[in-house]
Amino acid sequence: MEKARSQAVLLHCQDPRFKSHVEKLVVANLGLTEEELDVISVPGGGWELARSGVGIELLATGLKIAIQDHGARTVVIVHHQDCGAYGGSGSFRNLDHEREHHDREIRKAVHQLIVRFRHIQDFQGYMAVKNGHVSLDRLF
Repeated sequence: MEKARSQAVLLHCQDPRFKSHVEKLVVANLGLTEEELDVISVPGGGWELARSGVGIELLATGLKIAIQDHGARTVVIVHHQDCGAYGGSGSFRNLDHEREHHDREIRKAVHQLIVRFRHIQDFQGYMAVKNGHVSLDRLF
């Protein structure tokens, strides 16, 4: 059997309102096929990484496999509007405030990854927003 290869790894929330949409949009944005994208879907996306929480080692193992074994060179982290791990949209003044918060959280998660995977240079952060349809807003 041929070895698994991927171009990128996606870390995002398991929320069913966004999950399949996010995966399709990331594949399209990066110009990949579904087979070229490793996907890690957990509550809150980068929430555990941003907090160095108890699940960080499990996430690190999944990311290590994607990066070291499968060859992923891009790490994409997507958070979304109204995420329960962050208290939902009601925890923020407005969508801009929510977006700013997720930008900071994803940057904290990326910092944790840079420490572990120093050779990865391409980190991308997005926020998924639903206004009739799901779209991705690039944060960085």
